[in-house]
Amino acid sequence: MKFFHPQIHLLVSDNGTSGYCATSEIPLFYYTVALIYKLFGVNEFLIRLINLMIFFAGLYYLFLLLYKVLKDYFWSFVLSILMFTSPLLIYYANNYLTNISALSLGIIGFYHFYSWSENKKASSLYYSAVFYLLAGTFKITGLFMVFVIISYFIAERMEFIPWNRSRPKTFDKGFIHLLPFIIVLFIIISWVIYARTYNSIHDSTHFSTTVFPIWHYDLEGIRGILEGVRRLWMASYFNKYTLILIGLLGLSIVINYKYINPFLLVITILLLPIVILFILLQFWTFREHDYYTINMYILVVMILACSFNGLLKRFPAVFSNYVTKTIFALFLLMNIIYARHEYEKRYTGWMNENSEFLSFREIKEKLPEYGIHQSDTIICLPGTSQLALYLIDMNGWTAYVDARFGRDEPVYYNRDSIGIRESISKGAHYLFVMGIEEIFWKPYLVNYTRSLIGQYKDILVFDLLSEEKNFNVNKRRLKQEIFCDMEYLSTDEKYFLTSDDSIMLDFGKSQSKEMARKGRYSSKLSPDHAFSLSTTFGKVDAGESFTISAWVYDPKDQCRIIASGDDPEQFYFSRKTTAVEDSSGWRKIVIDFFVPEEIRDMPIKVYMYYPGTDSVYVDDLEIQYFEKPDLDWLLNTES
Repeated sequence: MKFFHPQIHLLVSDNGTSGYCATSEIPLFYYTVALIYKLFGVNEFLIRLINLMIFFAGLYYLFLLLYKVLKDYFWSFVLSILMFTSPLLIYYANNYLTNISALSLGIIGFYHFYSWSENKKASSLYYSAVFYLLAGTFKITGLFMVFVIISYFIAERMEFIPWNRSRPKTFDKGFIHLLPFIIVLFIIISWVIYARTYNSIHDSTHFSTTVFPIWHYDLEGIRGILEGVRRLWMASYFNKYTLILIGLLGLSIVINYKYINPFLLVITILLLPIVILFILLQFWTFREHDYYTINMYILVVMILACSFNGLLKRFPAVFSNYVTKTIFALFLLMNIIYARHEYEKRYTGWMNENSEFLSFREIKEKLPEYGIHQSDTIICLPGTSQLALYLIDMNGWTAYVDARFGRDEPVYYNRDSIGIRESISKGAHYLFVMGIEEIFWKPYLVNYTRSLIGQYKDILVFDLLSEEKNFNVNKRRLKQEIFCDMEYLSTDEKYFLTSDDSIMLDFGKSQSKEMARKGRYSSKLSPDHAFSLSTTFGKVDAGESFTISAWVYDPKDQCRIIASGDDPEQFYFSRKTTAVEDSSGWRKIVIDFFVPEEIRDMPIKVYMYYPGTDSVYVDDLEIQYFEKPDLDWLLNTES
């Protein structure tokens, strides 16, 4: 709770020995939530509630702002709700990041500033500054409009706005009206300088206090980032038809500028280059995260306000017509349905894989039984974030990758034996592994998973410092073993025969005597015959596992062993390791995988695949099919 010495559970600062790091925003919200937790207990519902309440307050003030501009209840209401149909805004409004609250507080701040521009009440100006200060403490990008206000002040004083010269100046008392916003910037910038200094002292790059400008990337890199945005995030911004509508409304501002409130028009024009500059400076981040765009939605707000201000004045009969309103209401309904669909995807698709970590919170109460204290440091696998550490409320490490902002060599944690040993040397006492299969997938963990001291659901807890050995993960029980040396075919020559008379492998026509590792034959894969050695295991059980190996003569290292469900979208596995390579160029490739819950009681197909343009050869295929691991079987067994 030391405000000027913030830290996280993940020990990746000070050469991987501390969690000292600072966010780029003043952590007022985080410390407020911490105080609420002290009163009501830890429950993320409270964070959701605060963010959601601020978001709804922002929508309400958006309605008030639009009504001030449009003087029409219907259009003010439906345009406010249109903002509520962005899947991106809905998702983050009901979650933990501060970006959405910064946007909402910024809208409230601009409402008061716009009110001040009309009524010149000092209280409106001060309210605006206070809400922008709050917006800036939630996220610096909540201050987009503060930079616009300062730009407007400069443009007005320098008389850069030709059609505005005949109007009374908005800042009629000069700098004194701008001073509250200068103070806001001074406070926020002071924290940013402190945060950068703090992070520099602790050699921390966990939170970004820097920029990732577009000019650091070549054309290919820029295209890759844009393609990533299009493929990953575009659908969450708005319905594509709504994006087109917003673009057309932006163009209407150019056409109808004579009908638009001059103050509103200038503010919108000044906002555009500021948003563009932000995009250019933070270009890389848009590929990695969608939430970087949230505070840019203030431009959408201004486009809606500005364009409809002109349209309602120029075409009052059209926009007061019930037909027009009905069409737009139906369009709004379509957006609501679309938003709900996209919102559900965020909670059921690949973007919500973190729910499996929730058992780390539940195991927290059992730690004293295992002799573990909160002051101990731990390693939690899998996972690259600090989520597991947060849920268990202990300091330590995960499989985190410190990318160093892409400017230095990345630092990997616990990705191999050396990484585990290094964490132990820095104080790691216990290892938390989620699922026995995690150890099979990462053989380097075997030597660190000898002393099991506790288990809860799928989580296994090992003592890294104990000499006691009571756990042998290599003791899997073999269910079926199949070997094929490519030497023999079925009588119709369609299949390869194997060591198991009940199993034959498809594509016997690929048998070749051009090259063989042992014996006379191999299986030849080429563009004409890219698949070979296929077989299917019916109704596999979740938790069962396979180890499949094959010797390949493949100079370009393109041949793969594939395991796939009936629907590759449900299960498709091709990750491989090279076990050994002999002097004649033959390489043994291996895949090792567990059957996931998603394909329980469904078939798995195993086959060789070669995507190249020439030929490769496969020999001595071996398939080991293991029963689902039993914890009691693995305990108390000799190595």
